[in-house]
Amino acid sequence: MKIDHIAIQVDDIYEACGWYWAKFGAKMLYHDDTWAILQFDNIKIALVLPNQHKKHLAVEVSPEKYPDLEFKQHRDGSKYYYLEDPWGNCVELIDYGPNSGKNT
Repeated sequence: MKIDHIAIQVDDIYEACGWYWAKFGAKMLYHDDTWAILQFDNIKIALVLPNQHKKHLAVEVSPEKYPDLEFKQHRDGSKYYYLEDPWGNCVELIDYGPNSGKNT
């Protein structure tokens, strides 16, 4: 099982991107006015606005293993499904295509 990213909420996407780059050298993979994704050596973090996205943990999966769930499509073409664990934490199941989640 592979953790793809962890999403944290920030008030300003561009300011937060600059801070994570300056402090840790995180590489920005994507950004717009509502979210950004930053690459660290071992994981990605998503920076999201509180009124746009939930804080969450994203796990890369193959949707075929979840036939009862209806995956939607993100702007980047990835497919996703949000669910909540029994303790109220948001978990995103994410699929990037044919090789996504091959170890899940």
